[in-house]
Amino acid sequence: MTVTFESPRSLSTLLQQLRTQGVDRIIVVDNSLDPIALQQNRRNCESASAVHIVCNRNLGPAGAYAIGLANALGTNCKYILAIDDDCLLPTSFIDEARRAVQEDCILHPAVVETTDGQRLSYHGWVGVVIPRTAIVKMGLPIWDLIWWTEDTEYIYWRLPQGGYPLRRFGTEVVRVHKKRAAGRPAWKYYYEARNTVYFRLHVQAMNKLLIRPRHRRRYVRAFRALRSTLKLLFLAIGSGPGRYSKCQAVVRGTWDGLWGQLGARYPIEGGDRPVVME
Repeated sequence: MTVTFESPRSLSTLLQQLRTQGVDRIIVVDNSLDPIALQQNRRNCESASAVHIVCNRNLGPAGAYAIGLANALGTNCKYILAIDDDCLLPTSFIDEARRAVQEDCILHPAVVETTDGQRLSYHGWVGVVIPRTAIVKMGLPIWDLIWWTEDTEYIYWRLPQGGYPLRRFGTEVVRVHKKRAAGRPAWKYYYEARNTVYFRLHVQAMNKLLIRPRHRRRYVRAFRALRSTLKLLFLAIGSGPGRYSKCQAVVRGTWDGLWGQLGARYPIEGGDRPVVME
């Protein structure tokens, strides 16, 4: 299953790759707002015989992946491949995934960014393979996170905490970096600040270990949350036009994260579109 937002060309490429490699059941959750993008995505899904779920608003990756995984549970599948629409797959990717799957672990590939070819240790929605049993046991991604940290909380934290460790497999997935028409919008500053603080202070506090490792102790988590938000605030100050609203977004996000105030509390103004609609 995949999530898309106004990138019909990327979606078409991904669907073609999946079909070529023998995937016969695909779910597409569409956050698009533009009617032209929606129409193109609908045609792409029809040509690939994919299920096309239209959200009619931008739910962010958190809400969209929650919807997609819930719909996948309605099928008889044993494993679910969750992947962003901007990923390019090696030709042997699906075969390698089928050979590597296990019911007691989460598979994730190595990732290469097209911008600089850097190999990343990244556990986002870039071709992660999740057993059905893990989703049934541990639930869906936190819908109310909207954007940022929803993949870390779910893939890197909650599923391993439930007894499903991460295991790397296969050849490298390439993630295509999309140039944006404008700088980072204020809503991204808000959700990054809020969700980072929430994850550090609330999610990581839920730990069953009697003796916590240093990085999970309260003062370390608090320091790392503060360090992340200060970096984000300095980034907002130097961001040029709209820096005041971005700084406000960081402060507001930090406050809401501190008190665990989740949900769509800051409007996603037009999403974050590429320079040219694909």
